[in-house]
Amino acid sequence: MLSENSNEQDSEYLRKRVSELEQQNEIYRESQRKLTRFRKVLKCLRLINRLIITEKDSGRLIRKTCEYLIKYRNYYNAWIILFGEDGRYETSAEAGLGEKFHLLRANLEKGVVTECCRLAIDSPAVNIVDNTANSCPYCPNKDLHVNKAAMTVRLSYEGRIYGTLTVSIPVEYAGDEEEIEIIADTAADLGFALHTLWAEEKTRLFDYIIKTLPQTFSFLSLDFTYLAVSNIYSKLFNAPLENIIGHKIAEFFDEETFEGKIRPMLERCAAGETVAYDLELNLQTFGTRWMHMCYYPYINGSGSLGGIISHGMDITERKAAESELRKFKTISDNALHGTVLADLQGRLIYINNYFANIHGYTPEELIGEHLAVFHTDNQLADVIEINQRLLIEGSYEMAEVWHKHRDGTVFPMLMSGLVLDDDRGVPAFTAATTIDITGLKKIEKQLIESESKYRYLVETASDIIKQISADGIITEVNEYTCSRLGRRKEELVGQPITVVDPNYSVAAFKDFWADFPINKQRVFETTHQEKGGSVFSVEVHAKKYKVNESTFIMSVARDISDRNRDRKRLVLALERAEEADRLKSAFLANMSHEIRTPLNGVLGFASLMNDPTISPIKQEQYYNIIVKSGKRLLTTINDLIDISRIESGLVEVDLSDISIKELFEDLYQFFSPEVADKNLRFELEIPEECEDAVINSDRDKLYAVMMNLLKNAVKFTKEGSILFGYLCQPDRIEFYVTDTGNGIPKDQIDAVFDRFIQADLSLTKPFEGSGLGLSISSEYVEMLGGKISVESSEGRGSKFSFSLPSRLED
Repeated sequence: MLSENSNEQDSEYLRKRVSELEQQNEIYRESQRKLTRFRKVLKCLRLINRLIITEKDSGRLIRKTCEYLIKYRNYYNAWIILFGEDGRYETSAEAGLGEKFHLLRANLEKGVVTECCRLAIDSPAVNIVDNTANSCPYCPNKDLHVNKAAMTVRLSYEGRIYGTLTVSIPVEYAGDEEEIEIIADTAADLGFALHTLWAEEKTRLFDYIIKTLPQTFSFLSLDFTYLAVSNIYSKLFNAPLENIIGHKIAEFFDEETFEGKIRPMLERCAAGETVAYDLELNLQTFGTRWMHMCYYPYINGSGSLGGIISHGMDITERKAAESELRKFKTISDNALHGTVLADLQGRLIYINNYFANIHGYTPEELIGEHLAVFHTDNQLADVIEINQRLLIEGSYEMAEVWHKHRDGTVFPMLMSGLVLDDDRGVPAFTAATTIDITGLKKIEKQLIESESKYRYLVETASDIIKQISADGIITEVNEYTCSRLGRRKEELVGQPITVVDPNYSVAAFKDFWADFPINKQRVFETTHQEKGGSVFSVEVHAKKYKVNESTFIMSVARDISDRNRDRKRLVLALERAEEADRLKSAFLANMSHEIRTPLNGVLGFASLMNDPTISPIKQEQYYNIIVKSGKRLLTTINDLIDISRIESGLVEVDLSDISIKELFEDLYQFFSPEVADKNLRFELEIPEECEDAVINSDRDKLYAVMMNLLKNAVKFTKEGSILFGYLCQPDRIEFYVTDTGNGIPKDQIDAVFDRFIQADLSLTKPFEGSGLGLSISSEYVEMLGGKISVESSEGRGSKFSFSLPSRLED
């Protein structure tokens, strides 16, 4: 029994031990797998880093990178595409795709970018695509990615995207942080490597261009020392490059040439100016040559001037050709067709404005360029064939050739060509004249559009527009002409101009036509007549022009009736202003008299009062004169103050209830003694029904108006009577003053209330006074809601009257 229990325990122990050993073995195997994978990762990264350091060819770099990723990372496939500086596809490499990649590359060359590439371009992070066969249904390689995932990432450095890296991985690796980090690091290293290769290639290319340029190209320090030169300098100066670089320019030219021509231009460039000029040189190797020199300021990375870039082009042949070209250059430059002259190698020697402009250039930009600049690669085959035929046959006419614009667009040209011989009869140049067919079509379209716009403008214009033929017949009118003249179009078109303008006869129009030169404009005034017979003034702008073989007058007429009326008003206003200015001068002269006269009286008789020998009777007489003169002076000053306050708008209306009877009785009592002294009859007329009349108005202003009217009546009445009073109406009170005095002449009756006017009226000159009373009275009456008027007959007296509302609102 014990033996059996012992056996069972041993068996259980062995099973547990075996299980533990199996688990340990699995852990060991997993560790071995991870170690193997880690070793492959290290080897892959080491190989790629070695590639980045040693490989100078971008194509081999990306191809080997793809191979290493497949071989050492166990990816299904890997591929890289690269873009140029313009963002377009440039090249690609793959591993694991084989022939399947050709279709994908063909799409890339057409500009069709796959979804995985687009993800990498749009996002800086590593992008995971689960089950790429389903996520990218339009991919040419989708059948290779069934149940597989992908990682895609951009290759970039300092903001520029150089390309994308895409790898196909097992689905279980999708999202693995270690895999993402490896791909991200690989992409970052590749981006840096591609940037480095691009920069090195740019440097090599620049150095190659500098060295191999057939033209002079150099880089100068600011003290005019050669720092870099193209190989052509060795021939120009007959010296090796090492004997040129590091030496100053002045060492290679005579003093007159350098100091008089070269140095001033270099100094301008050293001041920041781009300089271009032509220079004649005597070179030991090439003899006398003309060079077109350009100096450009070089701005270094810190933004300051770091040197001068010098570029020279041999234009000796061009100078020689220019002497021949001057024969027709002026005419050709202004021609309405293209003209171009090239040497037998196709280099442009002359090109007129038309030809250059239709290609998007200026002539200066094209001189020295090859004719190929006007053609795409596809067009060149046809152009070469035409030029070969030209050299064989000597000329061709109206060949249709497609040209390329500067912006890349193409357009058709009609061209005629000719070979030009030199003085020896040897072919030396080719010349061509051209017409841009596209431009002609555009012109045709523009003419149609212009006609439509013209017709729209004419039809919508608010002027009377007519087209008139040589025989005086209206051939066209716009809609406004019909509406303004009240006629239908058929009532005007085909009719003589006399239908519209009654001032013209057939004979008069013939004379007008004969004296009217073509393309000249005339402006004149006349009249137009509506259908009903009404005539109105118009200002006509007419121009005679020729279309094909027919000549017409285009007449644009504008109604100036309102303008003429306004002009008359302005003339009248000017006359009134001039008259007012004259009257004002007369008023000032009168005021001077009115102030000086009583003032002289006051001062003169006041001095006499100091004489102790005068009698008391004389003293009383002098005293009365002084008082009278003082009152006269005070009245004048008060009138001036009142009129100035009225002018400045400072007068206000103070309303109160006024007993008219009491006010008028006070006036009667005040003037009675003065009227009695003149032996005049003086009456106050108050109707019985108006004895208790009350008016709500300004008492002082009403009193002042009546005082002025009564003063004038007393002043200008020598015999007869003076009557004043008032009449009651439902809502108004009418006031009046009647006298049998001098009266007012008819030609002056309308001006008696104008300011300053009485200073110039003969009726006031025999009497003292400022002449402002009636003007002040007129202003006060208007302030109180009324208007003053006068009825007068010269030598028979006057009646001044005005009516005021019974109650004046505030």
